Amino acid sequence: MANEIDTGASAGEMIQAEVLSNRIIQAAYGPSVMLGLVRLESLAGAPSLTGEYTKDPLLTASALTDGTAITNSAYDPTSVTVSTAAVGLALEQTDLHRAGSILDMGHLSDIAGRAVANKIDTDLLAEVADFGTAVGSTTVNLTNANILSGIYELKLGNAQDRGDIVGVLHPIQVFDWLTDIASLTGTVVGTEALGAAAGFNIKRGFTLYGVEWFESSLAASVATNADRQGYVGVKGQGSGLLFQVKIDPRVELQRDAKMPSWSVVAYAAYGDECIDTSTSAGAAIITDHE
Repeated sequence: MANEIDTGASAGEMIQAEVLSNRIIQAAYGPSVMLGLVRLESLAGAPSLTGEYTKDPLLTASALTDGTAITNSAYDPTSVTVSTAAVGLALEQTDLHRAGSILDMGHLSDIAGRAVANKIDTDLLAEVADFGTAVGSTTVNLTNANILSGIYELKLGNAQDRGDIVGVLHPIQVFDWLTDIASLTGTVVGTEALGAAAGFNIKRGFTLYGVEWFESSLAASVATNADRQGYVGVKGQGSGLLFQVKIDPRVELQRDAKMPSWSVVAYAAYGDECIDTSTSAGAAIITDHE
């Protein structure tokens, strides 16, 4: 047989590829967890792009001698100045492409907004390096003992006086930790740890040793990609990590009639900083890279 009209070279051009919007394979953005864990401040409405944050000194009382005047103690606070910078991205789609495409402004707005959210978490997690205390060992897998050391360091610094303690770990750190837990024995480890691990969820995290733990693939790569840098610290306004917003993250549509096209613009202006490097605020967890 010859000259059949088939899907091969003879008439393949006549077959139209159908692309369905519900079959778009989306890029995987890591879950954004940090804004719910750190100190939040706003400069919105203030005629400034910088904020200054003052920290009390740790005062010490001493024994007194009857009949002797009390000597004044020095009060010498410190402060940290945090500047604002802008982040964002733009995606432009021509009218002609939109007219013949399954790609719409809604989808582009969603992924652009998620990219900005990931940038915020990446920036905040990079600030963990500024903490004065780190637990774990370079190029060595995370262990349950490392976790307990991190919690101990914070409690030694009276971090619990400032708020609840939370932790953020890279997936390789979570994997190594749970692998180590599975190899351990004992009442606490066997009951609480394995039970918590069984209920682990990438977005909800789990609670173990009184600490709420979260997982983020955005945890910093440090030491020239030899290690991953996790974090344990105070949650909320007592956190040593600060997110200072000037312009809230937003996604806007912009029309260019001359192109003609529509653009999706995702934008935010903020500052991020480790404003308290002491163990009363947080500590880094440094362990082997994946």
